[in-house]
Amino acid sequence: MKGLILKDFYCLRTTVKTVVCVSIFSFLLCIMCIFSIRYGNLAKLSQELAEDGMNAAEAAILWRILLSMIIFLPMSLSGNVVQCFLEDQKFGFGRVEASLPLSAFAVVTARFGFILIFGGTVFLFSTFLALVSGALSPDFTASELVRFNSALAGLLLVVVTVTMFVMYVTGSRWADMLMALPVFAVVPAMMFSVAESGEGMEAAMIGEILQWVELKAGLFGLLGIFAAACAYAGSIWTVRKKRGIR
Repeated sequence: MKGLILKDFYCLRTTVKTVVCVSIFSFLLCIMCIFSIRYGNLAKLSQELAEDGMNAAEAAILWRILLSMIIFLPMSLSGNVVQCFLEDQKFGFGRVEASLPLSAFAVVTARFGFILIFGGTVFLFSTFLALVSGALSPDFTASELVRFNSALAGLLLVVVTVTMFVMYVTGSRWADMLMALPVFAVVPAMMFSVAESGEGMEAAMIGEILQWVELKAGLFGLLGIFAAACAYAGSIWTVRKKRGIR
């Protein structure tokens, strides 16, 4: 099991380096955005929006969405881990894996354990970004950003772990399609939110949605844990069934 975790780490060395670079970039970008909101071009844009009829609360919603996208950026790279596992399946590593003197429990635990280690690390850093951004910003609190980030983490955990289960059941083809769904759903939705935040009533509605997501952060977290547990147990059962013995 330890060998599989080390193998995945070495396969993902480039991804790890990318995550470090993206994390540093996100930290600097968060600081720049905060100071721009308070003193720079975004502060001037807020004044212009106010002249066009947007109040301060509605403008703050726009900046919250912008910062949330930056904060979530390092955590979004967790999907690269699953992509590595999917590539293993495409190139037949599953057959090599089955020949190793490891039980289905050990194989699946190594994979899910690596996901939790990698994802947990970037989640902690994203939480750190949320705390720093909230501490420096006068328009919203660290608690709001942390809760929203936690809700996104719960949803990401659902997608990643369910994709792992689908990979073990059907192979990499359907799992690839499942991994692509959030990109086509979440990214356009967030871009639409940013675009529509300048329309007054829409901004108020988006603010209510953000507040609802923040209040339900614990529910999203529990959903992620439940989905991960079910996917983990289902993956072990599937691997044992395919092997016939273990």
